[in-house]
Amino acid sequence: MGLYAPSAQSWTLPPEAFNAVANNRKRAQHIIYAAQYPSQVHSSIHQICSDILYAEGVAVWDNELRNERLLFKDVHLFQPSEFEVWFRDPKVRKNPVKVWVLATKHWKGIINCHDAQTFYTYDSFGLLEEQDLETSKFAKKSDFGYYPYVIDSGSTVELSSSDLMESGRTFAEIEEILDTHYKADRFKKKRIYEASGNYPFVAWKLQGEISFPGPHYFQKQIMFLWNVLPAASHKGLNRLDLRITRECLTWQKFDKVTKDSYKVTWNIFVGFVLWVLLLIFLPKHFILFLAVTVISFSLPFRIFK
Repeated sequence: MGLYAPSAQSWTLPPEAFNAVANNRKRAQHIIYAAQYPSQVHSSIHQICSDILYAEGVAVWDNELRNERLLFKDVHLFQPSEFEVWFRDPKVRKNPVKVWVLATKHWKGIINCHDAQTFYTYDSFGLLEEQDLETSKFAKKSDFGYYPYVIDSGSTVELSSSDLMESGRTFAEIEEILDTHYKADRFKKKRIYEASGNYPFVAWKLQGEISFPGPHYFQKQIMFLWNVLPAASHKGLNRLDLRITRECLTWQKFDKVTKDSYKVTWNIFVGFVLWVLLLIFLPKHFILFLAVTVISFSLPFRIFK
């Protein structure tokens, strides 16, 4: 937001965008924006904030990323009035007690798998003005993600990248068309064309099938692991979560007879393993043998229903 509504300059958004920001509550809309520093953003934007998330942490240089890699996070959630008191005084910011009093929520600790998933979803090193078709060049139509549409606001015509390709255009030609309508001239005043009704513009829309099939029976336990395990475990935990999800969805497709047959087979298998273990470790006696047999094959049916 510091690029499009900077505090050091006059308002650079067109009047239509300013009206959309000012009337967002009346239209039941939520505006979420990011900035490098709060002082970069125009005061008109700060005045409509209901919550402020301030994120900082400890980072080290990473040769693979060719940038800093975040190791520890330190995130606080403020109300706007408490945030002004906390941010304008460096002594208050360094006082951990006052931070905990002024902020309503805190997130501290190492970067876990849940945080790593966020970084995989959003390229935090990419510039907004340089986002183009690279993300969808080799994507299939069934892949879930953002895809560009060239929209002519005057004739309400929408052309997707696939429509342009089917007409015989190359990716280079498509990018040239998108850049013509989407990128502002670097030597001119910045302007968001989406807010004007006189220009064609590019809209990025979500389309395709969602790759993650949804929650499963063990989602609470897996979410605990997502929040506890470090970011280095992300790939393995992601494969485990998807595998459990697919198995649970397969189970839900079975009818009752098939489910019951699987349950009986599972209980017999568990009972047999338990029966063998008890016979190995318990003394040999006929009455004890009968008791072990009854308990081993009845207990699984009581536990796994």
